Amino acid sequence: MTNPTVASNYRLAGLGMLRDPIDATVDSLDNPAVCGFSTYVWNERYNLQLARAIKQRWPDCLIVLGGPNVPNQEQAYRQWRAAAPWIDVTIRYEGEQAFQQMLLDHLSGTVKKDYVATRLEDLDYPSPYLTGVFDDVIKDKSHQYAMTFETNRGCPFACTFCDWGSLTYSKIKKFPLDRVLAEIAWAGENQIEFLLIGDANFGVFPDRDREIINHLISVKQQSGYPEQFNTNWYKNSNQVVLDIAELLTQHGLNRGLTLSVQSMNDDTLTAIKRKNMRINDLSSLFHDCNRRQIPFYTELILGLPLETVDSWRQGHYELLEMGQHGCVFVFPAELLRNSELGIKHQDYEIQSAAIEDYWQCKVTGIDECQNIVVSHSTMTAAEHVTATMFSWMIVSFHHHGWTEIYARYLHSQGWSYQKIYESLEQWLANDEFFQEQINSIRSDVEAFYLRQQSTGYYSIWSTVQTLFQDHQQSCQRLAQWFLAVYTGVLAWQVIELQQAWITNPNIKSKLVLAQPNNLLSVILELESEFAAGRRTYEFRPTSQWTTLEEFMAFVVLRRKEGFGKNRVIDVTNCA
Repeated sequence: MTNPTVASNYRLAGLGMLRDPIDATVDSLDNPAVCGFSTYVWNERYNLQLARAIKQRWPDCLIVLGGPNVPNQEQAYRQWRAAAPWIDVTIRYEGEQAFQQMLLDHLSGTVKKDYVATRLEDLDYPSPYLTGVFDDVIKDKSHQYAMTFETNRGCPFACTFCDWGSLTYSKIKKFPLDRVLAEIAWAGENQIEFLLIGDANFGVFPDRDREIINHLISVKQQSGYPEQFNTNWYKNSNQVVLDIAELLTQHGLNRGLTLSVQSMNDDTLTAIKRKNMRINDLSSLFHDCNRRQIPFYTELILGLPLETVDSWRQGHYELLEMGQHGCVFVFPAELLRNSELGIKHQDYEIQSAAIEDYWQCKVTGIDECQNIVVSHSTMTAAEHVTATMFSWMIVSFHHHGWTEIYARYLHSQGWSYQKIYESLEQWLANDEFFQEQINSIRSDVEAFYLRQQSTGYYSIWSTVQTLFQDHQQSCQRLAQWFLAVYTGVLAWQVIELQQAWITNPNIKSKLVLAQPNNLLSVILELESEFAAGRRTYEFRPTSQWTTLEEFMAFVVLRRKEGFGKNRVIDVTNCA
């Protein structure tokens, strides 16, 4: 604490980070004077119930809520406060100085019900990591720890679906570089497994951010930690960002570079105030990532204003034509409480539904909730089902790799990706093996969009796992589709390469294939011209796993880094 009055009158008694049962958490406290909660979509329900229980046990305890889910619009704020009368104080926007002022006011008996913070001009305040706040926490070695910190704060973009820019304003402000580097060193010294830079646009400051990453790699080389790294990359990525991502990849730290678009529909992009970088630039980045084997991913949001089923399908096809063969995330549009889209949803006749399986907690029985778009002025609920099923096909089969080699080869032979995947779509509809999965997914998706039933929306991932569980049969069935559309002289070589491309959960070691030509290098854009002559390729899993259960978890949790697709190395000239 920087204020001596606060430091001499308050003691930080502890930090709560686990979703323990409410009663157990309350019992662990000892007549607290102030309890503060940082609240967002993933913990609001739990926080409100815990805050109420604390207030019931200790009526004089000051209950303080801050975080991105405290409403900024006055009418919504009043309604929210009325529904939770046990909340004494709220803090809106940045909390560092406002929370300190609240503590001073509490001492003098002048505490206010609401503190609306102004933008911090100087981010040079003490680090909780470097001042020992977390020292007692990490003594418990029964947990793995994820450390979140910032190198800068602010977002220059005004995307209407997001609440980030509204919370931290547009101008980006930097934390002192020496503090940032010291925090990374602290993570290594204390064997922190996961490191998350919580910036909105990491990579926006090329020289500074490259220095940060070089330091991170040095710390990992010396200490072995952190084991994994993640961040929110600069929205308009460039070659500098690719260079940083490649460096992270070489040292096993790249969880996936974000090259996102949200939508490929111009009308939608205008409506959400999100102008993508020029298509040629984005396509160049896609192809560079493919060539340099940098794991990357693109995010799409289904349910944004002015999207249609046709524009949604064409958006997927356009991404493939541009060279997006990495991971694609398709998220349902969410009405975040403080986002412009959430506040002005009626402008596009948006209808939404609460989905309550976003964060399920068996320990407490308190599930968190998302407010998901189910229809709007240009897309009905039934059309959302159709669009979701199409995305399931493209993501499951192409971006998870099951038909990627087939499709990229056919594309090299003059097929459009639209023609390729319209063919697969028709074939899947008549294949008994896959039809059972399709019917199951459609049933769950219809239950959500048409009947607004929460359960099952994310069951889509279980079908991707099923492909790997039935690895041999999945490979055989999809080879039948390929032979049905292509019977050229290289057909069986393409099938061999496609099946080697997909990681087999029963084979943890590398696979070595001798080939009569460089076809794989051409398909993967590693070489431009086809040439005969013996080639030898190694196919290596991107990560190791110990059990089938862990493998299946990685299929979902590590898809950004390309898990499930083997990394290819040409070892022809290696001794």
